[in-house]
Formats: sequence, C-alpha cells, structure tokens
Amino acid sequence: MLLVKQLKALSEETRLRLFHLLLHYELSVNEIVTVLEMVQPRISRHLKILVDSGFLCPRRDGGFVYYSGVKSKNNSLFVKLVTGSLGDESVCKIPTGCVVADLGCGTGSLAEVLCEKASYVIGVDSSAGMLQQAAARIKGVEGVNIRLGELEYLPLKDGEVHCAVMNMVLHHVSEPAKVLAEAYRVLKPAGLFLVADFDKHKNITVRDKIGGAWFGFSRQELNKWLSDAGFSEIGVETFPVNYGLMVNLFSSIKNNNHNKT
Repeated sequence: MLLVKQLKALSEETRLRLFHLLLHYELSVNEIVTVLEMVQPRISRHLKILVDSGFLCPRRDGGFVYYSGVKSKNNSLFVKLVTGSLGDESVCKIPTGCVVADLGCGTGSLAEVLCEKASYVIGVDSSAGMLQQAAARIKGVEGVNIRLGELEYLPLKDGEVHCAVMNMVLHHVSEPAKVLAEAYRVLKPAGLFLVADFDKHKNITVRDKIGGAWFGFSRQELNKWLSDAGFSEIGVETFPVNYGLMVNLFSSIKNNNHNKT
C-alpha cells in the first residue's frame, strides 16, 4: 500500500517539483510559495500529501514549519528517479543533438555536461587562464570547441548556434543589454537562449566573495532587456541557493521578426 501511495503522490507535476526542491533545501511554506509562485493553500495541500507518503519531513522552529526531503531506504529509488529526471534545470531544457554555445564557459564544467546532450558545444570566455583549464577538462572529448573572446563581441558567426547558455555570468559584465544582443545575433531563427543569474539582492558579502558588477537582476529588468534584444516567449523559474539568495533561470526564443531600433 505504501508503494501505491508514493506513486500517486509523485504522479502530480507540482509535487514532483516540490520533492526535488526539498531534497536539496529545507524551506518554510512561505519560502516555497515565493519560489513556486503558487498560493499557500495549494502548497500546503501538496506538502501534506508528500509528508503522508513519507517523502518529506516537517520541522517546527518557533512559529514556522520547515520541510525537507527524506532520503530513506524506502525512498531511494524515487530519489534517484526524481534527481535524475529533473537534474540540472538548464541542461534539461536543451534539445538533443543541437549546436550549443556556452557563453562565459569558465573552466568548462557546464560545457562538459552539455556534450552529453548537444551534437557540438562552443565554449567562449574572455580569460585565457580559464580556457586553459577548460581545455584540460575536455581533453579527448569530441564535439567541443573553445574560443577566446569578449561576450560583448562574440567570436561566432551570425546564426551559428541553435542554443546559447549563460550560467551565472551576466552579473559580471558591465553592459548586460549588449551581451544579450550579441547572444541574439549568434542564434539561429527560433533559437533557444537560457540565462541563469542571481535575483536582485543586497548581500555585499556575497558580491565581495564572487565579484561582479551587479547585485543580480530583478525579473522585470532582465525580462525587458531580453525583449528589447529581440527575444520572445520569455519564461522564468526561480530556485533558492545559499545565503538566502535566489537564482532566476530565464528561457526565451529568438524572434526573427524583431525590428531593432
């Protein structure tokens, strides 16, 4: 009977996402409501079902209740299935067999993962030192090319890639709008553009630790820049990370009918 209850609990998409989220973070109901952008009664109903099925463990602290995912022997198969199926959110969105540009690839950690799904990966970074480490990481891996260049002036031809990814890079550049316009240029018509970066924050300690020209970006701010650059069908998902910060993952499509002013 427990197996049937667990299968029913994870048959609903929101509960599947909740379980995946809470396997990585302990969150209060209010925090979950903020992340998933859903009303509190609906979230509470899903949480109760997951708790009753043995997937979540509630912890009371004062007036708040925090929830976290349970990794038990009974749940081990479900944990593997959920983490494996959702995995890295940005990689999951990329179509299989396409040409992908990893803009601001750094040491090549994401490019290495992208190779498992893309037919060809082009990594671009302005740091020769970073690219040396990337070259060592992907040595022997087929279908990868790394290029030295600035994100404002990408070393790619017009319409060279089907998909472009920027993972936690945009807050480092001085002119984000110009970088987004360059990403638009190198994408094929209807190409997919994924941008992950911090939501706007005021955490000076984090900014000093990781560097960057910006304290993240609000959803409205980045949405407008993407639209102005020529992207449409803009969507965003938000994920909690360390230090109480949030990361926004934007997905958008190159609108070839866009008229730039």
